[in-house]
Amino acid sequence: MITVNIDGCCVPINPGGHAGYGYSIFNGNACLNEFSGFIEQSSMNSSNVAEYKALIEALNWLKENGNDKNEIEIKSDSKLLIKQMQGKWGIKAGLYFDDAVKAKLMINDFLNIKFTWIPREQNLRADGLSRLALKKEQFNQFKNVS
Repeated sequence: MITVNIDGCCVPINPGGHAGYGYSIFNGNACLNEFSGFIEQSSMNSSNVAEYKALIEALNWLKENGNDKNEIEIKSDSKLLIKQMQGKWGIKAGLYFDDAVKAKLMINDFLNIKFTWIPREQNLRADGLSRLALKKEQFNQFKNVS
């Protein structure tokens, strides 16, 4: 089974801050891929937007690498994302709406995918990847100052 942990954050304010998101993909103990992404500060950012960006990026990678027929478990500490992707909660208006709809359509490309909520303490690797994107961007900003 392939396990995917995703996470996103929005700082220093939520909504409206810089967004970082990340995912890790494992097949057993073998790490298949990790990713860390950054979105510049915007009124359109929120932690939910970042969570969905992580999911979309992970789904893209899985599909592009031929994992659409494998058994996949997506884990997140975002109850909103998990319940929406499970179909237990509706996708309502919000900053994340377009990304949630896109992700919901994307999961139809996978034969065996499930979504599991986990406590934040069990999602430390993906959390670290989401924050790493923010740290990298902050470093790059200081690096370019003369």
